[in-house]
Amino acid sequence: MTGLKPAYYREHLNQIANVYDRAVGFITFFIGGERRFRKQVIGELGVKAGHRFLEICCGTGTLSLIAAENGAEVTGIDLAENMLRVAAEKAEKKGLKAVFEQHNAEDIKLADGSFDRILISFGLHELPLEAQKNTLREIKRLLKPGGQAMIVDYGPSYGLPGVVYRLLLRFTEEPTVRQFIKEDLIKMLHEAGFSSTSLTYRYFDTMRYLKFSP
Repeated sequence: MTGLKPAYYREHLNQIANVYDRAVGFITFFIGGERRFRKQVIGELGVKAGHRFLEICCGTGTLSLIAAENGAEVTGIDLAENMLRVAAEKAEKKGLKAVFEQHNAEDIKLADGSFDRILISFGLHELPLEAQKNTLREIKRLLKPGGQAMIVDYGPSYGLPGVVYRLLLRFTEEPTVRQFIKEDLIKMLHEAGFSSTSLTYRYFDTMRYLKFSP
């Protein structure tokens, strides 16, 4: 590990910070636009005023800032310092209060039971399997009693849409995603200590929405 960054970290994630939002905007255009998609995620997690909200693998902070608009006390964490810089600049421009810090998702240097709501969106698939499991254990540690967390990430997809989808992933994502879409995330959550879990599939099963609590 170099500093906070583990050996598996891919530096290109840091290098694309300045174009990341434009790329996401293009991709999400086909599902109604980024703003609509992100607001729906925050709404489903039930982020409200007064909640302490943590976003893991926050990237440029778009979801975190929507949580801040809802009145939550927001912390966003990521390994990519350039992503965090962009996130902080966006918060300042919008006049929103949010804290963006560099942390490793496997070993988050924040206090136990600190957050009412925790979100990781399209970040878990970037990690190798053991790191995914460690991240889920960290979420368990950081959630307050009665708190709730959510994963939004790639799903398995089947049939003709699945063929096209998997081909796209082969050219646009790292090999970890091919393992990730096969994983039983409910089983992983139970192994991490979560007893209440729910799973829904969206967009031809290309996305999984998992809500869970201790």
